[in-house]
Amino acid sequence: MKTDCQITNNVNSELMAGKNDQNFIAFCNELRAYISEKHHFPNKHTRLLNKIKFVRRKINQGTLEEWKLKMFLDIAGMRDMDGHTGGRKKKQKEQ
Repeated sequence: MKTDCQITNNVNSELMAGKNDQNFIAFCNELRAYISEKHHFPNKHTRLLNKIKFVRRKINQGTLEEWKLKMFLDIAGMRDMDGHTGGRKKKQKEQ
């Protein structure tokens, strides 16, 4: 027989899962808007980039839910991978 505390914990964990899912969807909407405007991921030291790195870490660990993985990869595929967005540029050799 479950105690009141166990029942409350189960209800709270279900509510938290829903809240976490809502937060992930809000993050994806914010990221989608950023990428549609700038065509690449944000620069260093932003809250959005920290969340992206967290999601990538979850992907590498294999602990990200399937629907979240699909949503994130769809958004990541919207980036413009042809443009140079930072770092050192390689020197072109003269021929």
